[in-house]
Amino acid sequence: MSFPSVVVIGAGSIGTFLAARCSTVTETLLVARDATAGRFAEGITLVGAFAGLYRVPCVGWSQVARFPDHCLILVTPKIFQLQDVLSELAAHWRPGMQPVLCQNGLGVVAEADRWLPGPDWARAIAWFGIRFEPPTTAHVTGVKSMEMAGGDPVAMADAAELLAAIGVPPVFVPDVPTVEWRKALWNVTLNGLCALAEAPNGAGDSDPLLRPLAETLLAEAAAVARAEGVDVTAEDEARVFEGARVTATNLNSTLQDLWAGRPTEMPWLNGAVVERATRLGVSVPSHRLVCSLVNYLERTGSRKRT
Repeated sequence: MSFPSVVVIGAGSIGTFLAARCSTVTETLLVARDATAGRFAEGITLVGAFAGLYRVPCVGWSQVARFPDHCLILVTPKIFQLQDVLSELAAHWRPGMQPVLCQNGLGVVAEADRWLPGPDWARAIAWFGIRFEPPTTAHVTGVKSMEMAGGDPVAMADAAELLAAIGVPPVFVPDVPTVEWRKALWNVTLNGLCALAEAPNGAGDSDPLLRPLAETLLAEAAAVARAEGVDVTAEDEARVFEGARVTATNLNSTLQDLWAGRPTEMPWLNGAVVERATRLGVSVPSHRLVCSLVNYLERTGSRKRT
């Protein structure tokens, strides 16, 4: 089968992994910041699953001339970077392209529409355990699936076949809120908790002190999702701890952001749970606590590693 050309925007953990794997089956371009694009001249190294050196063309935004017609655009930077990324994408946007938002968090499509209204956004959630180690290495500790919703049905069917070909099982979910909440349950249960404990994902499942806290966070978040009309199943809840076991040694993105002194995704994770719970009249005291503590560490920079 002939797959569509792929443009991957963002050279972090998810972006480098997807660019590396997509390059094995179709024309692929990785777009990074001008300051970092040059480091990928010799390729991307994957360690763990799909180990190898992948030579993927990488350019900075100032070097982008024109994206291929009818390409699949995988937008992978974190949600708080969308404003800058989508302002650049707007200059190259043409009808027929299929953009796919691959961020963690709740309300991502609405956030994208603030900065680039008009595209038929698709939403994808990566059930991956990947840690990016500069300058060009991604440590892959587990790849379970890519869940997707929205977008043009024909383009997304092609995207699903491409993902299957690169070893990433595609899963279609009925709607965007469902696909976001299914992964958000995992993130809001484990990210903030394990970041505060400076512990890997597996601690949220196996540690006798952290597991009860994780269960409370999960129960509160599930109550908010159900209040919004999302059908959260027992399987969805069980998958949170299954995912913790599969990626037991992985250090989540919130912890990595605190160590690096970067902003976290907290406003779209536990912060979004708190905001929605307030609007719906649902009690979420554990999420308020986690959100406040992570925000404090982010503001003070007290977890930054020099």
